Amino acid sequence: MKKLSLLFALIAICGTVMAQKHVEKKVNYFVDETVKEYNLSEDHKSDLHEFYSVQAKAVAAINKEVKAGNKTKEEAKVIYKKNNQELTAFLSKMTGKTKKELRPFLDRVREEMKSVK
Repeated sequence: MKKLSLLFALIAICGTVMAQKHVEKKVNYFVDETVKEYNLSEDHKSDLHEFYSVQAKAVAAINKEVKAGNKTKEEAKVIYKKNNQELTAFLSKMTGKTKKELRPFLDRVREEMKSVK
């Protein structure tokens, strides 16, 4: 019985670690693409990485809550929209680009990030 409990705990820990690595890969991809697209400095890169990491982890947590049935998809959409607005405002301030100018880049990168494993 103890061995079985230990096995389940180990599987849960491994799953969590793998999920965190997946989120980190997506964060790195987004940051790298943004730095290339807008020629950002190392300071900007660091700030963007920190900001986007927090957002990506929050989205992953919300996705988990939706899957568990603790939040509805409608509640999640409100949070996603707020996160996207915050990201766009952050990038706009950092790059000097308007929301309209950022939209094609953000759409492209979000689509590309679907294939990041």
